[in-house]
Amino acid sequence: AMHAIAVRDLCELVGQMSTTLAKLGVPHRIISPNTVIREIVQLHMRATGRSYHDASARVAVAGVDTLVRRDDLAWAERVTLWVCDEGHHLLKSNKWGKALARFPNARGLGVTATPVRADGKGLGRHADGLMDTMVLGPETRDLIDAGKLSRLTNRSPTWERFSGLTAWTGPRDGVCLHDRPPGLAKPACFSAR
Repeated sequence: AMHAIAVRDLCELVGQMSTTLAKLGVPHRIISPNTVIREIVQLHMRATGRSYHDASARVAVAGVDTLVRRDDLAWAERVTLWVCDEGHHLLKSNKWGKALARFPNARGLGVTATPVRADGKGLGRHADGLMDTMVLGPETRDLIDAGKLSRLTNRSPTWERFSGLTAWTGPRDGVCLHDRPPGLAKPACFSAR
């Protein structure tokens, strides 16, 4: 019997994954601290009217940091499939590699919209990563032309509005402005990608 686990990096994203499984009617384990499990069960209740958390289910969701810290992973050898979004994070030497190494009998699926790392490290097993094969999906323009995505409208501020502001590189590889330009309600973060 297949045992599968989906792994994410933030508690909020683990909750989103779990709620999506609940909406699909899939019972699953939530591998997180008890307080997080209770919060996620409340999300299930609001979304579906019941909890889909089942501590003995063959499907699980977990946060990468929880997997790295936990010692009670005897069940990990039964996992035959792991799935990770943001697959460009998956390197042998980082927390993702350490977490996924706990599933020695599993095959993996890492998906990402950005299969190139800013630090130049490779995603393939022959380099720094965990992947054996890369499959390229359709380009954004092809999906728009096929009616699968909405047409894009790019609305960006003129850079003159931001001149003289102090910027820093944030933990999510974005640039955040400390001071608000006129007309912005909150500090702004812009993706570096």
